[in-house]
Amino acid sequence: PWHVTLTGLFLSNMYYWSTDTVIVQRVLAAESLSHGQKGMLFAAIMKVVGFTLLCMPGIIGIMMVKGAVVVNGTVFKVDNPDEVYSRMVKALMPKWSLGFFCAVLLGSVLTTFSAALNSACTIFSLDIYQIYINREATDGRIVKISTIFGVLL
Repeated sequence: PWHVTLTGLFLSNMYYWSTDTVIVQRVLAAESLSHGQKGMLFAAIMKVVGFTLLCMPGIIGIMMVKGAVVVNGTVFKVDNPDEVYSRMVKALMPKWSLGFFCAVLLGSVLTTFSAALNSACTIFSLDIYQIYINREATDGRIVKISTIFGVLL
């Protein structure tokens, strides 16, 4: 329904952009207000482009199935919709590039995990440890506690 864009979509996006620690930390780390604003605008554009690119393989897969596209001598067919992406990668990419593709995919997963882990460690060390556990903690102690928390997490 179109009215969601006026009400619910605004609220959910405001929640996301205001509370995602990865985004907020990068804005707060900017060297000036204009750099923070430009960084936030760039992140928003990348988010929209990212969702578009995320949906594109599924759309292409549907078109390939409906059009009965022949790949490597066989008709491209997918029984389970959850397998569209993996089947497309296997059918369309050259065999020699599959390892490189897996490395890139794994790298993107690990960088996302690293950013979330860094955010969790920062929140724990600055917002919990320094405020509630040890108010007189030195910077070195906070870094050490953050590292220990990251290893335990």
